[in-house]
Amino acid sequence: MPQWVRRYLLHSSLSQHLWRALGLGLGLRLLSAFFVYGPQALDDYKHGVWPAYQFFAGQELDLPDYRNRLLVWILAGFIRFASWFGCSSALAQVRAMYIGLALISLLGIWGTYLFVRDVRSRIFAPLAIYLAAAYPLMPFVSTRAFGEAVAMSFVMLGFGYLEPARRQRQVELWPWIAGFLCLGAATLFRFHVGLLFVSYGAVLVYLRVWRGVAGGLIAGILTIAAQALIDFLSHKPFMGTLIAYLTANEGGAADYGVSPWYDTWLLVLALSLAPFSFVFFRQLRGLWRKHWPWLVPFLVYVTAHSLVPHKEERFLYPIIGLEIWALAWLWASATFVPLARRLNLGRRTPLHSRSL
Repeated sequence: MPQWVRRYLLHSSLSQHLWRALGLGLGLRLLSAFFVYGPQALDDYKHGVWPAYQFFAGQELDLPDYRNRLLVWILAGFIRFASWFGCSSALAQVRAMYIGLALISLLGIWGTYLFVRDVRSRIFAPLAIYLAAAYPLMPFVSTRAFGEAVAMSFVMLGFGYLEPARRQRQVELWPWIAGFLCLGAATLFRFHVGLLFVSYGAVLVYLRVWRGVAGGLIAGILTIAAQALIDFLSHKPFMGTLIAYLTANEGGAADYGVSPWYDTWLLVLALSLAPFSFVFFRQLRGLWRKHWPWLVPFLVYVTAHSLVPHKEERFLYPIIGLEIWALAWLWASATFVPLARRLNLGRRTPLHSRSL
């Protein structure tokens, strides 16, 4: 890590870094929302942008039964808000939706702040916040009309509540409920994100963190109630959307195409900026030792998607934030590793300044 980067990270308070990262992240996301208005795939237009316009215009929705209407309602709300300011063209309405998604994505930066504000490392904490704001893929992902993209920010916010509560042995119930409710909200946007909810709950059972388990049960009931309400407002039977989703994806959605199992792991490596990140290999053991409770859900999620026949990059969007946190920890822990410092154009730093 270059010396000037270390100095910058070390010589400001974490709250100052937070506000700078929020400004930087918002600016980058607004640029993406304004200039990158084409679809990444047909689904973000067919199941997000276009149904949102139909709902705004009072037309019948052209949306499959297995898609939750929550995202469509939110996007239509952004169009309606923009219409109050005279935005009536199709391009302006698309940009309004993407700008709204950019604002929602700031929750991920705030969640990162909650996640790191009690850690001892003075480099890892601000570095994780800046990577959440400005990691090259984040502005683009944060402004796509995918349920997975919206889920990403709620996953980061959820673990931003849950992990500090676990580390501090939090006895109050509200942080646990808040964290699991965020994971529940992410699940409403894409049902397969429920893997993170369930697997982290299993980790808490293993650790005998019963207050956290109780918070998860309460949040799980509230999440089911929220989905029931969405189904009711969508004129569907109880859990009708989930049942249709499971039916449509029976057999791993192989009808939509089959990819080899390792495609998912190759994407994970790409997100970690491999092969340059291989210099952090020795720090992986420390990462696992200190952070395995939230890495287990990450690995469960990635493994499950590697076993599913049909794979798309966007399926991994919900866990990009978690991988960025891991990358930030590895980078911070390797700050004074000679090879990593040489590859990152850093300079030798006196021992007395080695404050992480």
